[in-house]
Amino acid sequence: MAFSSDEVVTIDNFESKLAKFSADGSGLFGLVDMGSNGIRFSISDLTRPNSRLLPCIYRERAGISLYDALHESKPGSVPFVFSSEIIDKVSKTLARFSYICKQYKVPENQISVFATEAMRTAKNQDAMVGAIHAASGLGVQILSPAMESMFGAMGARSAFEHVDGLFMDLGGGSVQMTYLDSKSNGYETLAAQNAKSMPYGAAKLTATLRVEEEGATQKQLRTQMRDTFEGMKRQFPGLQKQAESKDGISIYFCGGGFRGYGSILRHTHEIQPYPIPAIGGFSVSGASFENWEAMLKENDKDGKIFGMSKRRREQFPAIAMVVGALVEAAPKIKQVTFCSGGNRDGVLYMKLSPSLRQQDPLPLLLGSSESVTDASVSAAVDLVRSALPEDAPSIFTSGLLDYVVRNTWTHLGNSDDQNATRSLHTTISGAIASLPGLTHEVQAIIAVTLCARWGNDLGRADKTVLENLRLLVGKNNSFFCNYVGAILRFLVAMSPAYPTDPLSLKELIKFNPIYSTTLGKKVGSSRPAGWYKALADEWDAKPSDPVATDKSDIEQELRSGPSILVLESTPSRRSHCRALLCLRHKLTGIINIESDYRFNLKDLTGRRAGDLSHHLQPNRFYHMTCLEHILSPQSLLEPKHIVMEGGTTVCNT
Repeated sequence: MAFSSDEVVTIDNFESKLAKFSADGSGLFGLVDMGSNGIRFSISDLTRPNSRLLPCIYRERAGISLYDALHESKPGSVPFVFSSEIIDKVSKTLARFSYICKQYKVPENQISVFATEAMRTAKNQDAMVGAIHAASGLGVQILSPAMESMFGAMGARSAFEHVDGLFMDLGGGSVQMTYLDSKSNGYETLAAQNAKSMPYGAAKLTATLRVEEEGATQKQLRTQMRDTFEGMKRQFPGLQKQAESKDGISIYFCGGGFRGYGSILRHTHEIQPYPIPAIGGFSVSGASFENWEAMLKENDKDGKIFGMSKRRREQFPAIAMVVGALVEAAPKIKQVTFCSGGNRDGVLYMKLSPSLRQQDPLPLLLGSSESVTDASVSAAVDLVRSALPEDAPSIFTSGLLDYVVRNTWTHLGNSDDQNATRSLHTTISGAIASLPGLTHEVQAIIAVTLCARWGNDLGRADKTVLENLRLLVGKNNSFFCNYVGAILRFLVAMSPAYPTDPLSLKELIKFNPIYSTTLGKKVGSSRPAGWYKALADEWDAKPSDPVATDKSDIEQELRSGPSILVLESTPSRRSHCRALLCLRHKLTGIINIESDYRFNLKDLTGRRAGDLSHHLQPNRFYHMTCLEHILSPQSLLEPKHIVMEGGTTVCNT
């Protein structure tokens, strides 16, 4: 089989070359990425509804470096020519993968083989392609540099709902650069049309540094990197705007070379041990990324670096040189994110329809209750969002809340400690850890939130993981993770079975959150003068109405019927005021007596005053069914609304 120009995939013909995904056909696709540093195989199942997640059901890597094969130093070897030994090895390897595809029943027309830099430059590429076809029946398609950039960028982009930044891929033979703003029309084609490829891949540059002067090579690299970046800014106004902003640009990295650099950054991270093992989704600030000289010294140290093979560490001086050139070309970098996706993911992503490509992957993640409906999830998400104060951080997106709500009522037959441990690890190292939509920050937020939903009941080793995840998301965000987890725990206490009726939770519970940094502290009130009067007006209470200041008034109200909700970390006088405001509107449901407001109910129960079981204990929340042994049955009414006031953590239900 002779290689022809028809087998080169370009921006003009890639639509016809790709076997498109169809909901009516098989969702199984087999892909081979013949990269310069290794050959990667995968089988993915794009069957709906999880097509957007690009779920991989089989993957394998053959450690055959096609770049090294073109530059062997053995006697008789010819530069840029594959030896017969390598051709035989590669063709047999692909024949094995073809057999695996048959075992998985992948349709023959949905198996694709793509080759990149090494195959583009090989003088006897026809011989390699012919041997592969003879051994496996598979054809080989050579990606043009623009398409290699596009598929690499799309593979990295596939992990996120929206991206806006520079995309770079450092492979064995070349380094690719392009820009993506996924909110722009036709951004995929624009990325390919304007992509640039530079001949400074990790393997290629390593070989060059062995025979050429480092200073001259570095100068050439920096000049080309600067010119390429400046050209990108001229072509893309969005990138120009980022570069001129105070914060700088965002960069997304894929390819083994950049992932190796990310592995050393993670190895030297201030949080140790770093709690998330995968490199995909790992982000650092521009200031941390730019310190390539320190990373170079770290690579020279003895000892294992997780995620770095011996070969990758040998190539690291070349990788650091590429990073140094990038840092000089783009002096203001806001944040960099390392992506696990590459050409294979990009090819799969481009098989999907535009509408599927634009889906947020997070709500599609696995593990939610089978009884959940979209309408009930939406209602529960709205309810949780209503419990967040207006100035809460923006970490809890709709997609993230959707996921945690879907997983709030799962595994109810297990113990809390089992579920807390499972929630902690599933997101960071379990079945969903490598799926799109999960940056390390999102993974940590989900893990901390769902762990809090189960009361954070963990063993010693897992407590260390939890604390490091909290450090990763930050103190303030961690507080809100615990807060939302407590809200979820509270919802399950109110509705132990998943509320399939979208209106049931809304009819049962109402939140009215107020956020303050001084709640619960022994300082002056954070409320401005007249705050309670304004609140009374808001609740249609008459300002002239009497406000109780005696505990006996509340005891009398308890005796007369409704339960009271007091969720205030404030002095008892104000608690009385809130209680009466609740009572005026006949609100029922939960009592919370704060630590500065603790009284005995002996007058209601007729039992001795010293028995703590007949107190409403501080900082605990009592549903009415828990008060049956204290209050007379006649006083228990069906809960209608529960109003949450203040920043008290809702726990110990």
